[in-house]
Amino acid sequence: MKRILMSMGIVLLVMAFAGSALAGPIGLDQWYRFQFGSTGTFATSSPVSGSNYVGADTPAWTITTSVDTLLTVTDAWIRGDEFEIFDFGSSIGSTPVVADPGSLGTETEDPEVAILDPTYSWASFLLGAGTYSFTIKVTDSPYGSGAGFFRVASVPEPSSLLLLGTGLIGLAGFRRKFRS
Repeated sequence: MKRILMSMGIVLLVMAFAGSALAGPIGLDQWYRFQFGSTGTFATSSPVSGSNYVGADTPAWTITTSVDTLLTVTDAWIRGDEFEIFDFGSSIGSTPVVADPGSLGTETEDPEVAILDPTYSWASFLLGAGTYSFTIKVTDSPYGSGAGFFRVASVPEPSSLLLLGTGLIGLAGFRRKFRS
């Protein structure tokens, strides 16, 4: 009996941690702020934190995950900066060139706002399960320095989305039954 209870405890622990990310210096689902200098330089750490982000430690930023994740990198504050992202020294992609916004206009220090604004350069990269060590190189910085954000977010599994959808349909049917 003791052996069965111990086995069940181990199985429950494995199930509880299955699919979770083992974070290195960065964690999942958290925006990190980085700073940078002129074109051709690499992003550096940032001691500044805000309401929905924290300052990034010294790069390279590493994370190990057992599930698919999405790395998002965005410019912020003054528009016009563009970046190339490297994993273990190999390029995985760049943020796009954006149209010249003309005057500086409204600035934002909110990464969620920046990725919704087409005048900010941002991109997302799907990362499979594994270990990543990434750095960010400035490919354009019209003002000679600035700051941006990155986040590694968990990607919902299709089965989780199916389960959520089925639950919502069930709730809608249950509500309809009580209205009748």
